[in-house]
Amino acid sequence: MRTFAILVALTLLLVGCNANSRNTSPRPLAKKAMFAIYVVSATSGANTKTDTDPDRGTEIHLTLPAVITSADVASVRLIEDTPSDASLPSSISLNVSLTPTGATKLSTATATPNGMRVAIVVNDKVVAVPKILSPLSNDFNISSNESEAMFNLLTKD
Repeated sequence: MRTFAILVALTLLLVGCNANSRNTSPRPLAKKAMFAIYVVSATSGANTKTDTDPDRGTEIHLTLPAVITSADVASVRLIEDTPSDASLPSSISLNVSLTPTGATKLSTATATPNGMRVAIVVNDKVVAVPKILSPLSNDFNISSNESEAMFNLLTKD
C-alpha cells in the first residue's frame, strides 16, 4: 500500500509540474538585449527607416520612433501552447510582459488596429511583421519557430 501511495504521489507531482513543459519563469531582458516594436508604414518618409520583412523578403518602412523599446519590457518567458486537439503538435511562444508605461504606449498605438502591421525587432534584426487585429496592452505572445532562440537572445548576458 505504501508503494502505491508513493507511486500516486510521484505521478501527481510529474503531471502537476508538467515535466515535459518548456514553460519558463518570467525573466528580465539582459542588459545588452534590444527589443522594439515599430509601426510599419506603407511608404517611406522622413520619419521612417527601411528594413526587410523576414518572411516575405520585401522592403518595409519602420515608423520612428519605436512604439515599444527595451525599457518598456518588464519580462519575457516561454509558453508551451498545447492545442485541444491532441493530434496537433504543441508550439512554443515567447510571452512579452510590459511595464505599465509600455502597456499604455502599446494600447494607444493599437487602439484601432484594422490590420495594421508592426515590426518586432530583437537585437537590431526584424524577426516578425504581424498584422494586429485587436488592441494590445499588458502582454502578448509571439508564436514563431524562433521563439526559443529569441528568448535566449533576450535573456542571456
